[in-house]
Amino acid sequence: MEKKLLIMRHGEAEWARPGEPDFDRRLSASGRKEASEAGLWMSQNLLIPDVVLVSGAKRTRQTAKRVVSKWYNCNPDIKYLDELYRSNHQQMLGEVNKIKNDFKIALIVAHNPTVTQFVEYLTGIPYGGMSTGSCIEIRFGLDSWAWVSKGLGEPGLFFSPSK
Repeated sequence: MEKKLLIMRHGEAEWARPGEPDFDRRLSASGRKEASEAGLWMSQNLLIPDVVLVSGAKRTRQTAKRVVSKWYNCNPDIKYLDELYRSNHQQMLGEVNKIKNDFKIALIVAHNPTVTQFVEYLTGIPYGGMSTGSCIEIRFGLDSWAWVSKGLGEPGLFFSPSK
């Protein structure tokens, strides 16, 4: 059974207010639009995840909420993971490797530079950088999420929001 991993960078965030921790930054109006567009893109391309792994930061939680709101009659398993905030690609891989095998499609909503590094790690293709609100589909000809590893992913569809 093929596995599909969607990797998304959160929507554009507002600048931090004085004394506000980076973790608590919210989406800007543009970021809210980016997230909504990404959710519609997933729906239109029949890429509706069974499970969503979301960094615990406010902007990633807000991004995920907007994305999921564009899917109709869907109730994915959503996991908020503080570990994905300021994680590295190895930590992200560890979370992917724990996904239940009955889930065919998974979505990660997290931060740069880790999302870009993770795409490069999984596909072996230099990517350059994912803009805010962008999302890529990576396909794996594997039966188990535990087998997902370096260079085994094949890039699929890509979404970049209108700016």
